[in-house]
Amino acid sequence: MFVGNEFSSNNFIGWVEEYKHLLEEINSRFNLNLLKRPELINSYTFFKPTRIVVNCKFTDKPYRGEERLPTKMKVAFYDEFGVHKQAKYIITGYVEGVESHSTEGMISEKELNIDFETSPDELEIKILDHGSVIYNCKHGFLRSIQIQGKVTYDSVVLENGSKVSRYSKLDINVRKD
Repeated sequence: MFVGNEFSSNNFIGWVEEYKHLLEEINSRFNLNLLKRPELINSYTFFKPTRIVVNCKFTDKPYRGEERLPTKMKVAFYDEFGVHKQAKYIITGYVEGVESHSTEGMISEKELNIDFETSPDELEIKILDHGSVIYNCKHGFLRSIQIQGKVTYDSVVLENGSKVSRYSKLDINVRKD
């Protein structure tokens, strides 16, 4: 229900009609009529937690020195209040330059194992209940970290009178590809 800078009085009526149910909900829950106080539009956020816990972990992590990336993942769902019994999940693994791999099912399965053909660069988990998205989370995975540093600590005067800085270099690579 975000109102952008393209919003004008010409399309205000259409916007009100489109979000009428949300405006009524805000008015009933918080006793705030945004139609009477339009200057407050975009100044409130309404958050309704789902209380669904999603736990993901790779089950085939490589051993130290092993040159491969994990592809098998275990995903567990826990609906704390048990109110989303008919909710469906869509788990998508994205790999750059490769078609995405999706798995769908019901969160009532509680736990599933996914075997990706290629280790995903990103993982997206969506949970839908009665057609609406109630949970959406996207994670990226770090494949390597490279740090290069140069520390200058003083300068030296050469015989010709010019100054040259003395420095140390530090290169750190964690998990080279």
